[in-house]
Amino acid sequence: MFPVLVFLWLAALWQPQGLLADESPSPAALPAAVAPSPAPTIKPVQWQGITLGENIESVRSRLGTPDFNRKVILGSMLVEYPIHGGEGSLVLETTEKQVTSIRVEAAAPKELSLPIGDPFGVNLGDSVTRLLTLRGEPTRMYDDGPEDQSTIYGGPADNRWIYSVHNSVVVAITLIAPKPPQPPGPPRNPGLTLTGTPPPHHGVTIHGTPAPVAVKPANASTANATAAKATATPVAATSPTPVPGIALTPNPSPGPARPTPVFATVAPVAQPTPTPAPTSAVAMAPKPAASGSAQPQPADGSSIETAIVVRAPDMATGFDYMYKFVENISCGDGSSQYRITGQDITSEHRHNYAKVTAECPTTHDRRLFYFDVTYIFTKSPDR
Repeated sequence: MFPVLVFLWLAALWQPQGLLADESPSPAALPAAVAPSPAPTIKPVQWQGITLGENIESVRSRLGTPDFNRKVILGSMLVEYPIHGGEGSLVLETTEKQVTSIRVEAAAPKELSLPIGDPFGVNLGDSVTRLLTLRGEPTRMYDDGPEDQSTIYGGPADNRWIYSVHNSVVVAITLIAPKPPQPPGPPRNPGLTLTGTPPPHHGVTIHGTPAPVAVKPANASTANATAAKATATPVAATSPTPVPGIALTPNPSPGPARPTPVFATVAPVAQPTPTPAPTSAVAMAPKPAASGSAQPQPADGSSIETAIVVRAPDMATGFDYMYKFVENISCGDGSSQYRITGQDITSEHRHNYAKVTAECPTTHDRRLFYFDVTYIFTKSPDR
């Protein structure tokens, strides 16, 4: 009897291998969030001797050292080469060493000795009418300012052609690859925090106008004095600092009375008609501005109050403009130009500002430049 019980106990513990294999999850049953996503691909299109998706190192080996090479935010790189003897510029934007944007531009597009254009026949310096005639109805069109606009051909999943227009003239042409899709699942950097860009403060505090404070008098005499001050008529007094909420009309007070000399021994002589004092002329003359009054300052980028406003089709191009501006400024001794050593993003008065630190390579003199990037902040050609 005992061997039979042992056999039944062992049979209950044993399970076939086929059943164990059926219980394991199949690859198809895995959730989609952990399934590997396909690598993003760029449809190769060649223009100006550059191919979208090409490695930037191969471009450097062919074209040599660029005139401009700057890393911008979010891992993008801007590389610029002169074309047509310096009449135009070829600006490449790369992401992870792949060329994702090809752009041509010119400072004087109507004065080019040779045309710079796209495969469709649109050249820099052409009018908007010619652009629409050659390309047809655009996919999207939006204004960048009173005299600037961008015309886009192609959807978000296609290679797009973007034409930057200023005063109805094409000044830049950009070929841009679509951005890769976001991988499914949680973000790769769940703890990522953008420092230097605090949220705007919605509360408004008016300084210089404190709330009234009720003071309890210590005794009866102090109370009577306080009541007398409260009932007295306020007298307007001039103050170097204006008080918010009170506007006083300037009224010049007359000067002290001058004594008239009396000569008892001299016969009275007819006096000419006295000329009125020039008080009215003084009152009507414009009052010069006080030395401490606020005067409009030029936008030279030396402070946030004088920040230079940046307008561009996207943030990468805007930073390109900023770097060019800074690196074209001569040092104090005129021996060289400033070189950028750092940058930061800050927020104040509901505006976003880029603070660029530059240093002179010869004198090591450092200088800060402020740019108002509110218009281009988080702006891209995909919108």
